[in-house]
Amino acid sequence: MYIAYYAVMAVIWVVIIALCVRRLADIAHNPARYEGADAEKENAAPKGRGGFHAAAFLVCAFVVGAALGGAGYGILLLFMRGRTLLFFGSFYCGVFAVFLVALVLVGIVLPLHLFPQIPLQTLRRELGASSRRDGWKRGILMFLIIFAVGFPFFALGNEAYACFDENGISRSGFFEIGETHTAYEDVEGVHIYINHNSRGEVDVFCYEVTFSDGKRVNVNYPNTGRGYFDGKILQLHRYLEERATCEAVVDALNETDLAYLEGLPAERREIAREIFAGFDGHGKL
Repeated sequence: MYIAYYAVMAVIWVVIIALCVRRLADIAHNPARYEGADAEKENAAPKGRGGFHAAAFLVCAFVVGAALGGAGYGILLLFMRGRTLLFFGSFYCGVFAVFLVALVLVGIVLPLHLFPQIPLQTLRRELGASSRRDGWKRGILMFLIIFAVGFPFFALGNEAYACFDENGISRSGFFEIGETHTAYEDVEGVHIYINHNSRGEVDVFCYEVTFSDGKRVNVNYPNTGRGYFDGKILQLHRYLEERATCEAVVDALNETDLAYLEGLPAERREIAREIFAGFDGHGKL
């Protein structure tokens, strides 16, 4: 499945780059095709609707970027195969990259194709072009560079995740093809603690798992961190408590931590209490 996915992504990447290179070659060899015939129209500046066009461009770029990001999330769910997703690895890097691609696609490439007589003044203002042909060249080249660099981040980000089910924990790194599966019995360690900021305040709740290959990962949403445990972490904790052969190391909570827990909603507070109790109630709470 993973090989097929990357094969499709590679074909898309190569085909679009080839189309861009072909267009650039056509611009170089057939310059008359990309020049306007009416000099008066060439130099006429668009009037009165610049703000509307800019807003419409941003909305369209956002819609296209969101659609591509949604497609990436759909691909990610296909890799889950019914398992519970713990976190995206570098998924948001891919979303940001594809949004940049959407900006150039909607803002430059599509207008050049849909409106071949776009005023030269617009091309001068937006792209610094000296002619319509130069505008085409700059626009296609800009898209080519951003797509060639950004699309691999999108492809890799869709396959960076951690998930679990009743059989164990699976994860896939950003530069990893396929996933690594660790059965609960093979987990080497669990470390449960609260990370504090420079002022000693509660920052991030950490549920750190040491896998069979020695890698340690905080599986509690490590991309941005969060100050609570949710039901997914509790379910994972119960699987580990039931089947793991390792011990759960739980750092003692101080008064600031306990006061913070009391301020959480009741459901999150009860989840935290069960998890901080460690395995078989041998924790620090």
